[in-house]
Amino acid sequence: MTATQILTEADTAGGPTAPRHGRELLRRALRDRALVISAGFVLLELLLVVLAPLIAPYSPTQSSLANRLLAPGMHHLMGTDANGTDILSRVLYAPRIDLVIAVAATLIAAAVGTPLGILAGYVKGAVGESLLRVGDIVLTFPVFVLALVVVTALGQGESNLVLVVGFVQAPIYLRLTYGISAALAGRGYVESARLSGAGRTRIILRHILPNASGPLFVQVSVTIGLSILLVSGLSYVGAGIQAPTPEWGSMIATGSQNLATGQWWTSVFPGIAIGLTVVGFAVLSERISRLFEPGSAGSEPNSFTSSQTPS
Repeated sequence: MTATQILTEADTAGGPTAPRHGRELLRRALRDRALVISAGFVLLELLLVVLAPLIAPYSPTQSSLANRLLAPGMHHLMGTDANGTDILSRVLYAPRIDLVIAVAATLIAAAVGTPLGILAGYVKGAVGESLLRVGDIVLTFPVFVLALVVVTALGQGESNLVLVVGFVQAPIYLRLTYGISAALAGRGYVESARLSGAGRTRIILRHILPNASGPLFVQVSVTIGLSILLVSGLSYVGAGIQAPTPEWGSMIATGSQNLATGQWWTSVFPGIAIGLTVVGFAVLSERISRLFEPGSAGSEPNSFTSSQTPS
């Protein structure tokens, strides 16, 4: 969703109330099969974080040399790895690491980048330009390389991964909300609110932040998927979570050593899990983006992102 679309929607403010917007969005969402399927898959991933101990057939860390490198079969549906650990159990437990880190990092990125971007776009001037330039400098570096350098400096560990992944993606939110805030700062209803004595905080919370909510929902979904890829990639090269902790990237790394001897299942199944998860979040973000687009099927001039009328 572009800033131009946001402005188009904001200019049509004053129609149905917010509850009607919410009900209309829900009806349209339930009619979108791709959105329902992707949302269901993402919900399943989230449930695995809690339910993995109840549904995993074996311990994700228990080794058994007598059962090492068993092919997929009745007792081990995805086979076992070089330590004799059940791969299905490790795949089911991995979201407790990958997804939790990705969600936490996304929340940090949004919490840091969003207010800075809105502030930079609203105040403009030297302060706004300085914030934007700092974000642009971070964005000039390849995300994976920057994350690898920072995590190497800070050290491995789940907490450091959350901070690093959140840090390298915060500028995305800064740039996104800067564009929206800068475009809306000069609109008539914002000027009216300012002239009526509304403070900066009230204007931002009432008139600017609501217009950024749709794009932010989309970006959060995208960021979670990218964060999972980033965490898995760091673990794959040895800079993230390492065995015996069940994590998809490290499972692929250790399993790839067995590909040459025909034990394909040791890395293929974790790879499929990553692929399905990232695709699920990508489809979800794309369908949410369409849901918020003005002129989409069943939409009204006032979408969820339309601004509230000045008080």
